[in-house]
Amino acid sequence: MVNQASTIRLAATSYANLCNFAESPERYVGNVPRYHFNIRNGCGLTRDDEGLDLDSDMDAQVLAIRGARSLMSAEVLEGTLDLDGQIEITDDENDEVMTVRFRDAVRIHQG
Repeated sequence: MVNQASTIRLAATSYANLCNFAESPERYVGNVPRYHFNIRNGCGLTRDDEGLDLDSDMDAQVLAIRGARSLMSAEVLEGTLDLDGQIEITDDENDEVMTVRFRDAVRIHQG
């Protein structure tokens, strides 16, 4: 089984290496916020205890979308797909920043 938290971290590292992040929002002057990517799917809840320092909520959202796609692609290789999963992004205070639902991370074409 794929280690879900490691998958998100790998997607985040790859994204960070490919992109130049925007400047930090004014609300974080002097501090870069830490985001945690908690995965809720058919396997239950996998908490991200480490988190990642990112410049903005938008960067966190992009990483969550990439992570959701990566997790779903691993599931497809095993012959299943759980579109009901989601990544719950929280801050260091465990306050919810946003939720990225797996079904919103892909476009599904049927025909």
